[in-house]
Amino acid sequence: MPNVKNESTPAFLKCTLETLDRLDTEAVAVGISTDLKPPLGVLGLLDWRLCGSISQLIRQGTITGQDDESILISTYGRIKAPCVFLFGWGEKKTFNDSYQSNLHRMFSSLKKAKIKTCALAMPIDYEDAIKLAPVIMQKTYPFELTGIFEPKAKLRNP
Repeated sequence: MPNVKNESTPAFLKCTLETLDRLDTEAVAVGISTDLKPPLGVLGLLDWRLCGSISQLIRQGTITGQDDESILISTYGRIKAPCVFLFGWGEKKTFNDSYQSNLHRMFSSLKKAKIKTCALAMPIDYEDAIKLAPVIMQKTYPFELTGIFEPKAKLRNP
């Protein structure tokens, strides 16, 4: 998998089960919105690999996607990465105004958890946010960004 720690433009990771299964990283960090039914993209693939546990947490109201929500889930060895961090980004209509603060919050939480390598998935298609993520991370946070999942994937599960 590509290492983007010292690059200005991140390497994109394909949003596929194969990529997720082979991803050699300590954590997968996923930004989620309030409209996460059904889970799509990387979240949908993770839900598939974790036997529907994310969908179950959504149905129970444990995962809502609300701004400032942070949830840590063990993968129980179902993918190489031992854990998944889910970060609520709120409603999609507010993403333009809040993506910088959401990225800082994600990276700050990963730093506190002492994560050294991480793959990132964001619930946005904005080119600026995709370009900004590694810049914010390099200047402030001491972990290696393994890659960023393609933002436009629409998969739910295979």
